[in-house]
Amino acid sequence: AAVGGTLAAQGSFSLAIVNNDTNANITNANSTVLADGSVKVEARDKMKVDNVTGSVALGSLFSSSQSPISSVGIANSTLITSNQVHAFIDNDITIQANGDRGTVAVAQAELNSDGSFVADQQAGVVVNAVSFDRLTNVAAGGASSGAGRGSAIAGSATVTVSNEKTQARIGDRTRINTDANQVVQGANENIGQDVWVTASENTQLEGVAGALGISFGNGGIGAGADVAIIDKETRASIGQNATVEANGDVVVDATSNENILSVSASAGLGQKLGVAF
Repeated sequence: AAVGGTLAAQGSFSLAIVNNDTNANITNANSTVLADGSVKVEARDKMKVDNVTGSVALGSLFSSSQSPISSVGIANSTLITSNQVHAFIDNDITIQANGDRGTVAVAQAELNSDGSFVADQQAGVVVNAVSFDRLTNVAAGGASSGAGRGSAIAGSATVTVSNEKTQARIGDRTRINTDANQVVQGANENIGQDVWVTASENTQLEGVAGALGISFGNGGIGAGADVAIIDKETRASIGQNATVEANGDVVVDATSNENILSVSASAGLGQKLGVAF
């Protein structure tokens, strides 16, 4: 906050930059992974960011001076995130998972009340990439001027730039569940043996910008702006010439969800002029 007799000026700026890279994978060509139960390759990322800034400028409300008594309050909050979540089985890999040892938990892009991921239960081979982002970006600016010919100018702006890439993949020429006997001679594949290749991303964004300019002498001006730029890619795939078998289901699924609240409010109050935009 700033307080002045003839001029009060206050600026507040907040910048947050977040970069995440989360990977789970099975690599090295010609590798073989055998399990009588399940094989799960899962990458999970959960991000929560609160970015808040504010400023207030007060010109003297009780000065008897006839000279201009003005105030300017400006606030900016900028949030930039880059989030990459990858789960994959690389090219030329052999996986045999008979699914005979019960199920494994597979995370979804939703949260329980305790903040943990909601999970399904599956048996077999699971390749799962999941991302949950909760972003809050708030800026508030205020200015007031007292007697005289002064003005009050308040402005605020929030800028959110989010780049999200979530991918799950089984690679080229990979062989999945082609021979149960690879695990142990005479082994059987469970009737509920599945192959799941899933990618899910959930973005929850709240952006709020507010400004209030009050002048008891001349003009009050308030301006607020909220800007959000979101670039997302969510992909699930099985590569070329891959062989994928299952007693149950083979599922390839990509899901993206966005819940965005954008609020921009301003007010300008003046004895002679009030402007808001």
